[in-house]
Amino acid sequence: MENVLQAIETKIQTMPAISHVTTQLLPKLSDENFSVTEVARLIETDITLSTRCLHLVNTSYFGLR
Repeated sequence: MENVLQAIETKIQTMPAISHVTTQLLPKLSDENFSVTEVARLIETDITLSTRCLHLVNTSYFGLR
């Protein structure tokens, strides 16, 4: 049991931090009346989110699943 707890603790310590933009973005996406423009402005301020969104868009553009 102690080995399991140590493994969990190690995984938690090596998890990447959630960006400030993500913490702002998640509640907005949960709102039915969210503004696409506001969401886009938030995403463009975070390089990682921007890169992932562009990758997702380009992948679907080329028909990859």
